[in-house]
Amino acid sequence: MELQLAVKALQFYTPDHPRVVEALDHLERTAASILGRTPRVTLTVAKGALLVDGEPFDNPNAQVKSFATDLEKRQVGGLIFVAGITRRELLEVVRLLAQRAEQLKAAGGAAEVLKRADVVHVRISQVRYEAVTEGEEVVWAASVRRVGEGDPVLVLPPMLQSLIAGDSTNLEDIRAKLEALANNDEQLTLLRERLVELGISREQFDELLGMLGWDRLSHDDRVARLLEGDRLFDFPAARLQHFLRELLDADRAPDVHRLLARAVDGLAHDAPAIRKNVCDSLSQLVASPLPRETEQLVGTALLNYFVREPGPQSAEAAANLLTTLVSSGRSEPALRVVEKLDATAPAAMPELARALGQRPAALVAEVCGADPESLARSVMPLVTRLGGVIAPAILEALGSEEDRNRRGRLVKALKAIGEPAFPSLADALRSPMWFVVRNALNVLGDVGTPALVEPIGRTLTHTDPRVRRAAARAVSKIGGSDAEKLLVGAINDRDAETQAEVLLCLGAMKAQSAVPALLEILKPKGFFARDTPAVRAAAERALAAIRSPR
Repeated sequence: MELQLAVKALQFYTPDHPRVVEALDHLERTAASILGRTPRVTLTVAKGALLVDGEPFDNPNAQVKSFATDLEKRQVGGLIFVAGITRRELLEVVRLLAQRAEQLKAAGGAAEVLKRADVVHVRISQVRYEAVTEGEEVVWAASVRRVGEGDPVLVLPPMLQSLIAGDSTNLEDIRAKLEALANNDEQLTLLRERLVELGISREQFDELLGMLGWDRLSHDDRVARLLEGDRLFDFPAARLQHFLRELLDADRAPDVHRLLARAVDGLAHDAPAIRKNVCDSLSQLVASPLPRETEQLVGTALLNYFVREPGPQSAEAAANLLTTLVSSGRSEPALRVVEKLDATAPAAMPELARALGQRPAALVAEVCGADPESLARSVMPLVTRLGGVIAPAILEALGSEEDRNRRGRLVKALKAIGEPAFPSLADALRSPMWFVVRNALNVLGDVGTPALVEPIGRTLTHTDPRVRRAAARAVSKIGGSDAEKLLVGAINDRDAETQAEVLLCLGAMKAQSAVPALLEILKPKGFFARDTPAVRAAAERALAAIRSPR
């Protein structure tokens, strides 16, 4: 997700733009954190689905789906990231994915582009859903791999990747093929070696073979098997989530609670790898509906883990929990959680705020749709606490919202955030969309400081008169000598309505420095005088408000 955000930023801005620099900072930290725990990460895409180290990305959001589509458009089967990757290499990957598909093709393809950029810690993966030969050609089940005359022949089942992705289509057929393969030691060894080349670990494949009989077990037997020893701690998150859903659909909520009560024990395990794996699994599970008592059990465990071991991974888990609370209309308990974490682990809060900023949709929806009492009691205080990380999403929503009441709520939220929203608001002043600039000006006029007068003043020359009028109002509300000087410079705006707005603002500011320019407007002029009666009347009203001895 960090990679996708960086790509989108680079498609809109230059590499040295603050938005791109910030996105690369987040991407670099995330890559360092993940590759500090594992030697490599493989992202592959097939038929629109994204797989991470051979396992499907569970419940993909719009960003993940868009990323998978973008890779397929660019004929990139996947990306393998290796420990030791540098910021420069990450930027080259972002540059590559920011290119249009036709540009990439003309440049010789993704692999060639990375090679020319001297990127050694990222390579293109050739994983496919179908069988793949030594020459990386996509073929079907009857195809073989021939290394040389007399070498062993490997027949790769065509639906192997479908099974890894959790696709149950033709499951019996897939199982039969793999069970037959499992009885042939030579074929099995060749298959393991081939999958390692393609970025699928031996451990993942062994786990897959070990799960062949899973679907034949009863619910009771599966629960019993998962509760044995540490088996549950290493169980794939996607399969666990699917099984828990089966249990809930079968009205077996107590079994779900038993399993997750055992799972949370893994967060206190002596082995760091197990703690991290369990955290990732529970993080995904808490993002889905669970019985309230079970959700509380898992949520409490994840929050305690975040306090004990703060970092990007535990912050993601805590953010998933908070997002679930907000999206289900429980902003008040979410606020209490944030307040308690802020008091218990204040140093970890920036990481949590960043993680929450990556999933703003639920909170923005609550700003727009919560009842007035909840809005005032819990939603707005939560927005205020998150501050700058949520401001970009609120601004984006404000730019597309057509309902007047909902727009008013979004503006109120930005005002509640106040100074932490200034960077996002100042950045919005450079937007190519006039209404985004105007919205930012309307907010800055109420919460801005003299330090923002200069960037606001630059919009007094905007091509759209509606923006120039909003800029005049914003500058006059902030006030000060610099604001007066900017408005006096805009006193002869080419648009009569905007000029009248500038004059009104100067009067409201009682701007003594504007008097000479106002008197000039009132001097008798010839037939072709530009100043209209309405503009001269506005100048008179401004002078009356200023009350200068002159």
